[in-house]
Amino acid sequence: MFADWGTTAIHVDLHDFGCPEEVDYSDYDIDESYNAARDQLYLDAEAAMRTVAGLLGLPPADPLAIDLRADYGERILLGSGHWAVAVAVVHEGPDLPIVLEVSLAYGADLPGRLAQLAGPPHGYHPVDWEAISAHIEVDMPDDYRWLMENYGPGTFDDYLTLIAPEELSKPQFGPLTVTGSWHQTLPLTTTPDEVVVSAILFPRWNGLKVTAPGMPDRDVSGGLLQFPVVLLSGAERLPQFPSRFPTRAPRFKAAGPV
Repeated sequence: MFADWGTTAIHVDLHDFGCPEEVDYSDYDIDESYNAARDQLYLDAEAAMRTVAGLLGLPPADPLAIDLRADYGERILLGSGHWAVAVAVVHEGPDLPIVLEVSLAYGADLPGRLAQLAGPPHGYHPVDWEAISAHIEVDMPDDYRWLMENYGPGTFDDYLTLIAPEELSKPQFGPLTVTGSWHQTLPLTTTPDEVVVSAILFPRWNGLKVTAPGMPDRDVSGGLLQFPVVLLSGAERLPQFPSRFPTRAPRFKAAGPV
C-alpha cells in the first residue's frame, strides 16, 4: 500500500504470469505472430486489472477522470474506477513479474462527487474559449472548461474562488518546488488571504502549484476538478489553507446571477 496526494493504491504481483522476454522469436513464422504473442501478455494483464477492479466494485472512469500515472510508460493500460485509476504494468525484464495496480484515487465521477460536496451545477454557462485561448495564448484544460461551463465563476465554501475566464492572466514563469527548474504556471483560483492555485505547464498541463504568503510552495498532482473534490471531502489538508477550510457543509456560490 502507498499514498499519493488524495490517493491510496493496492498492488498485486502476478507471478509466473509471463514476461515479453519469454516469448521466443524462433517459435513464430512471421513478425506479426510474434508481435501478437507479446501483445497478448499485456492484454492478459489488462484483463486481470479489470477482474480486480470488478472484485472491488469499481465501475469505469468517466471522461474527466485524471490518470495520475499516465506518463509512467507506454505500456500502462488504463481502465477502471469509481474513485480509481487502474493500471497494469508488464516489466520488460524476464526475472520481474507483471505488477497490477489499482489506485483508489479521486479520479472518476469527479462531477458527481463535487455535486455531492458543494451542490449541483447551476446550468450551462457558454464561454468563447477560442477568444480566451487567443488572449492568454494557452488552450484551457477540459476540467477548467467544465467548471466554468457548468458552475461558472464563483467561490467554494466562501473561500476558494475560481478565476473567471475573462479575468485570467497570461502564464507566469517560476521555479517548481521539487525540481527547482523553471516552468510556466497559470493562476486559476484565489482566496481572501492570497493563496493562489495555478496550473503547471510542462509544457502542457501537468499538475497544480499552491502558493501562499510566507509559506513554501506546494506542487500537487491531478487537475482543477480533482483539487476541490479532495479538499472539500477532507481527504487531504494543505498547510497553505486555514484550518477553517473546508467547513462541515461546503457549498458553491456563483459570482453572479444563475
